[in-house]
Amino acid sequence: MASGSLRRKRVGRSSALAGRARPKMQRIAIGEEVMKHDLSENGAGEMANAIARLAGLINDARLDCECHSKLDEALSRFVTLEIGPAAREHLTNARLQRAHIRTVLLFLQDLEEIGEAERDSSVYLDFAHLFDDIAAIAKGGAHSMRQLSQLAALSSRTSRG
Repeated sequence: MASGSLRRKRVGRSSALAGRARPKMQRIAIGEEVMKHDLSENGAGEMANAIARLAGLINDARLDCECHSKLDEALSRFVTLEIGPAAREHLTNARLQRAHIRTVLLFLQDLEEIGEAERDSSVYLDFAHLFDDIAAIAKGGAHSMRQLSQLAALSSRTSRG
C-alpha cells in the first residue's frame, strides 16, 4: 500500500504516556481514486498540443474567410466542450485533496500528546507516515492545479482567436 493512499483511524487507547491515555492509529486503505480520479498525467498538455496542431492546420489551409471563420468557431466550441469537464474534474480533485489533508491534520493534533521519550517508538513512525501522506496528497492536488492552469491558458488562447 502506498502511503499516499492511506488514512489513520483511532482504534483504541494505550497507556504509553505515564498517567495519560493517547489514541493509537491504524492505517486504513482508502483507494487510489482519492488521489487522482484517473486523471491523466499530462492530459492538458496533450490536449493543448492537439488543438494547437489543429489550429495550425486550419491556418495553413488558406481557406476563404467564411469557411475559415466557421472552422475557428467549431474549434472554439470543441475546446469549450473538452476543457470544461476536464477543468471541473481537476478542480474537484484539488478540493478533495484539500479535504483529505484536513483529515490527516486532525490526526496530527495528537502530536501534542506525545513526548520525546515514548516507550512505544512506533508512534513516531505513525506520525512520520501522516506527514508522508500529506506530501503525497498535496502532490496530487498540485498536479491538478497545474493541469487546470494549462487548461485555462488553452481556453483563453482559443477564445481570443
